[in-house]
Amino acid sequence: MLMVGAIVVRMVDMQAYEGDKWRGMADSLTTTYVTIEPTRGNIYAADGSLMSTSLPIYDIRLDLNTEALTDEVFYNNIDSLSERLANYFEDKSAYQYKRLLIRKRKEGARYFLLKRNINHNQLKAIKKFPLFRRGQFKGGFIAKQKSKRIRPFGQLAQRTIGYKVKNVTGVGLEGAYNEYLSGQSGKRLMQKVRGGEWLPINEINELEPKDGKDIASTIDVNI
Repeated sequence: MLMVGAIVVRMVDMQAYEGDKWRGMADSLTTTYVTIEPTRGNIYAADGSLMSTSLPIYDIRLDLNTEALTDEVFYNNIDSLSERLANYFEDKSAYQYKRLLIRKRKEGARYFLLKRNINHNQLKAIKKFPLFRRGQFKGGFIAKQKSKRIRPFGQLAQRTIGYKVKNVTGVGLEGAYNEYLSGQSGKRLMQKVRGGEWLPINEINELEPKDGKDIASTIDVNI
């Protein structure tokens, strides 16, 4: 009888262990750390004029099924949110926005792309919209930052300034001082959700990137 009891206990222990093991493996297959790119440093002329800089741009995505976004919260805000989106972007009517967001919520969307390549001023404005002001985990608002390298003086000193493309050796100042300009990447824990999209889990698991350093050149913009 004692032997049977020991076997049963052993089986229960093994089931618990195996269950934890497989759940852990499943989690590792659906979560991963992704790189957060830092903001590249600026290049200045001898007189302090800005010769090369990175402007932040953003893709706006929505987690329309985050746990805190209940039906009550969603439907109490959908009309006012749709009106604000329609008035601000002027690309759809309020009715079209409302219908789109409701449909995506019903489809279980967790990482729906609402807008691509908006600037920082636009981001600050729409973060105040109904629902969006609740943030990512309460309102489903996700701003994915990217950067766009620009040269305010256009073609002036283009060869001297140069360029740097990812995984390719750069040229000019951008290439020669890449170690200083590039900064240090951060990381964010992401989880794979329906449709194969990757969703940020929480800010606790996030390592902030360190932005690149600025450099001052001897370029004379008056020549």
